[in-house]
Order: sequence, then structure tokens, then C-alpha cells
Amino acid sequence: MKACPGPREFVTGALVLIFGVHGAASFAQGAQGVQPPGPAAAAEARPQLPSGFHPGVRTFVSLTDNIFLEPDTTKNGGTFVEVSPYLSARGYSPRGAYSLDYQLRNFWLPTEGESSLARHELNGAGRFALVGDRIWLDALAYSGSVSTSATGPVAIDPGAAFVNRGSYRRLELSPYLLTRSDRTTYELRYRVATTGGSASEALARLDQRVSASAGTLADPGGLWNWGVAGETQRREFSQDITLDRQIATGTLGYRVVPNVRVLGTLTWERIEGLFNSRGEDSGFGPGAGIEWTPSARLRATASYGHRYYGPVGAARITYTAGRSTLGFEFDRAINTDSRLSLGTLDAASLTGASLTLPNSIVNALAAQGLTPSVQNAIAQGFMTDAAVLGKRTALFYGLQGIHHAITLTAFMLDESSTGQAAAIPGAFVGDQVIYGFAARYLRRFGARTTVTLGGDARQTRSDSGGYRTDLYSALLEFQSSLTRTSAVVGGLRFTAQRGDGATVIYDQALAYGGLDFRF
Repeated sequence: MKACPGPREFVTGALVLIFGVHGAASFAQGAQGVQPPGPAAAAEARPQLPSGFHPGVRTFVSLTDNIFLEPDTTKNGGTFVEVSPYLSARGYSPRGAYSLDYQLRNFWLPTEGESSLARHELNGAGRFALVGDRIWLDALAYSGSVSTSATGPVAIDPGAAFVNRGSYRRLELSPYLLTRSDRTTYELRYRVATTGGSASEALARLDQRVSASAGTLADPGGLWNWGVAGETQRREFSQDITLDRQIATGTLGYRVVPNVRVLGTLTWERIEGLFNSRGEDSGFGPGAGIEWTPSARLRATASYGHRYYGPVGAARITYTAGRSTLGFEFDRAINTDSRLSLGTLDAASLTGASLTLPNSIVNALAAQGLTPSVQNAIAQGFMTDAAVLGKRTALFYGLQGIHHAITLTAFMLDESSTGQAAAIPGAFVGDQVIYGFAARYLRRFGARTTVTLGGDARQTRSDSGGYRTDLYSALLEFQSSLTRTSAVVGGLRFTAQRGDGATVIYDQALAYGGLDFRF
């Protein structure tokens, strides 16, 4: 699809996002934030951004010995059919960009006489210029499936499960004013989000934020840089419960050498209902950080700070070469956003990609099915907008060769509820730690045929809940193109769950086959 002029680009992208969101009852995953592109940046980035609408439909028949993921003593085999239309859309111009991946999953169980229709999976983001180069709009949309209990039968793909499955959706709109004067950038932003799903009482039906910032931190030149920023957040839950959060930060940066900058910060923060050992719900804290950019391929950042409730920190490394890409991320923070408590893994974000500057290697791996276009949630039963102490570590590596492709993913998600959880009906109270590893290897035979091998291992445990759940899965998949727009797909998958406490023990063997049509 050709790049469109400003107004038309906005209307087209907005319709894609809004129709997909409301037709799918959905919302958005993490912002892929970059500054709005100027004309020069746009012209430079455009060749990397494939535009257009790419619809299709997948039709599969699956045969399994354990259709409802039950223990050996009670399990029953059966057959189910999936017919899932999907759409991938990309658009870009100097005044707007959008990205959307959506599928409508429909399942029939002829052996049981049951059906499960209209399971929406959506991941969308957009950025559009509204007035000149000063007033912009960001839009985010996400909808997906989650395993509602960590001790129930957990699935690697919750969207295809018939038990222990819940839903999550979020829509966020964010208009903002952006101006620049010499080296200084000023931004005034309003964010509004609505969230829903199977744990609706623990989710904020309305999340509003107002933020303002000014400074020269985005300026690549200059020996000294500075910045000030502030944000206030209000979350509204059911039963007329509201919770507020405010934060203000001052930052001073110094460029030691051209590719190294050190930062110092002073932050004041208040989180309603979150008290430290001295009974305080607000306070000041210092922080420090470093940025290292030795080349266009490699970038590393790290920061550490102290808040009134304890330490916070983050570290990130991204590296992209000709055929491989690597991303590492660690953070420790108090999260008041349910999309963060879900712990979704996004390979594009981990490797430093954004809406207007994508990672071509990750895109190629996603096109071959080695990374999902709509990310599955990691956390089971931990879906809340109440304050959560989260510690997250994630690593992604991808290699795209001529005849081979590899993806490796490792993660750790450690979450603990805070005193806010007691005030929110249905919010998870306790702790949960999840470790996981996933690998995919694709081998291409000629121009039409590929074979994929995959494996997943995941452990979920909770000291407060007294359980441990171990989940393992192995995959063998075959795909061969019939025509330029159609392919036949078949595969075998074995899944096993073990554990302690109330964890359900089950095994499942599954064989599937079908057709993938692209229009």
C-alpha cells in the first residue's frame, strides 16, 4: 500500500485500530515509543517499512488424546476444528504510522457437540499527526487469552485451550503536544485507557494520566543535558474505588566521551495505599544511570535508584548484526499497569525496534511463525491494575539465515502483591515467580518446504500459595507452499504438566493439519 497524505493516513489507520479494537473488544500492549518522525527520518526509514493489508484464513483439524487437559485417570480424546481469519496491516507516512496483527479464532468440537467462537487476539499500535508537527495521537490496542490459574491445566497457547482460560483486553489513546526550541523538547500528554477481561474487578475500568516534560535529554549533542518530568495517574475500579499515583523527576546528564553519557536523578513519588516500614506513602530518592552506544548496532543502558518504598533499577542491551539480533532487559519497579503484570514478551521491543523503526530480522522470523505476532501472557492468575512489585528479566536471540532460522527466549518474572491488593476485590494477593525458556529451529528445504522443531519449558511457583507447576512442550511442524498464496501445514505437539500442591498433572499428545490461505 502506498504511503498516504496526512489526513487520509490518519483516517485509514484510525479505522483499522478502532474497528479492530471494538470489533474484537480489545486493547493494547506496550507502547513502542519513539519521537514522531520528521521528514528526513521518514524518508530514511520508509524502505524498511512494508505497508499494506494482508488478510488470510487458517483452517486446521486437530486430533488429541486429552482434549480438556485432564489427569490420566479421567482424560478423554477427541477432535476439534479451528477456522481463524486473520489480518496483518502496516502503514507509514511522514505524518502517521500504524501496525496491526489480528486473528479471530473459532473452534468446534464435533466429538463433544460444543463450540467456542470469536476469541479475539489483537496487537495494534498507531501514531498520527493531528495538527501540524505539534499535536499527535498515539493509539494502542491489545486483546488476548490468559491461563486463569497457575495450578490448573496451563497451556503454552491459552488461546487454543478449552479449560482454565480467561481473556484480557485494553485500549489506550494518548493525544499530546510536542514542541521544540533549539535543543529543548517540550511535551504535554494525556493518556486514557480502559481495561477489561475475565478478572474485571481487579482491572481499572478507567486509567487516566497527565504528564509534562521538558529538557535536552533527546539531543544527541552537547556536553551537558537536563530534563524535568512529572506525571499524575488515577485508576478507577469497580465499587467506586480510586487509587492515585504521582511522580516527579529531575535529571542531569554529562557526556564523558561521545558514546558514553552518565546521568543523575532526583525523584519524588507518591503511591496511594503503598506504605513503607515508617508508614510513609511518599518521599524523595536519588538515582544514577549510564548510556553506552559504541556503534549503531550496539546500545546498552543501566540505571539504579532508591524510592521511598525501596530500590528500583533497569538494564538493557540491544545488538543487531547482518543476520542476527539480540535483546536483553531487566527491570525492578512498582507497576500500576495490568499489561506489565501480565508479563508479555515482545521480541521486537526487546531488540530495540519501534513502530517507525522496525527490526527486519524479527519481522522475518515472525513471518515464518518463529515468534508470535500477538504475544501470549506469561503470568497466570496475576492480572491486576493494583500496585505490584515486579522484577523481570528477559532475553531474546534471533538468527535468520538462508536455509536456517533460530529463536531463543529466556525469561524470569517475579511478582509480589502490595498493600493495595487488599483494597481491590479479586486482586491477586501473594507472590509468584515464573522461569521459562523457549527455542525454535526452522530448516528450509528448497523454495517451498520448511520443517520447524520447537521446545518450551516453564516453571511457576509461589511460596504464599504453596504450589509449583512445571510445564513442558515439544513441537514438530511441517509446512509446504501449494501456491504463492496458500500452504499446507501439519504437525505434532506433546505437552506435559507436573508439580506440587494443587497443581493438575496432565499429558497431551496432539496431531494437527490444515491449510493457510492468504488473500
